[in-house]
Amino acid sequence: MYTPIPESLFEVFDRFEKFTVIGHEEPDGDCLSSQLALSSFLSRRGGETALVSPGPFTRKEISSLEKEFHYHIPEDFRTEDTLTVVLDCSTVDRIGYLAEEVGESRIAVIDHHASGSPFGDVRYIDVEAPSVTYMVHSIIEAYGDTPTRDEAHTLLFGLATDTGFFRHLGEDNAPVLYSAARLVEAGASPKEVFARMYGGRPLASRTLLGRLLARTEAHFD
Repeated sequence: MYTPIPESLFEVFDRFEKFTVIGHEEPDGDCLSSQLALSSFLSRRGGETALVSPGPFTRKEISSLEKEFHYHIPEDFRTEDTLTVVLDCSTVDRIGYLAEEVGESRIAVIDHHASGSPFGDVRYIDVEAPSVTYMVHSIIEAYGDTPTRDEAHTLLFGLATDTGFFRHLGEDNAPVLYSAARLVEAGASPKEVFARMYGGRPLASRTLLGRLLARTEAHFD
């Protein structure tokens, strides 16, 4: 059902020691979470990483993450001895101005979108995957490792945001729920993830939703 991880991705992860981990403009929970978890994993394996995002961090549930990211690629990560990993992007223009800052580094792409213009030297594309965080979890486990508690919580948050807290999954997605269960076993909290996604909204937003629903009209049955 899901696309196997290409050997070429393992090869570059094993060969390089410096990694720039980039996501798309207007980032969402899956994009930033996959960046954070992959960067943490590569660091645990002895790599030097730079987390970069073009932002902006306007969504309420991700605003606190801004401090973890650079807005520009550090100069010493724009070299041929660096692997740039681009996550959750089907076309290179999704990373905006950062495309001009990659420099001479090789590019690996990890994405789950069906459309777009292929780019990068190494590509791991799985259009059946519900989120890039699901793919990153698969990479960690393919190395025979288990996410740390922080990585697991981050991965569950990204998976939950891209699946509408699992509402968008169909009958063929049992492996995704098994993956979520393993993240919980590793220390992730579904309760905390749900509260972060849907909690703390002001009364005015609830009132507005009520007004919208009160004006709903039925057409054509």
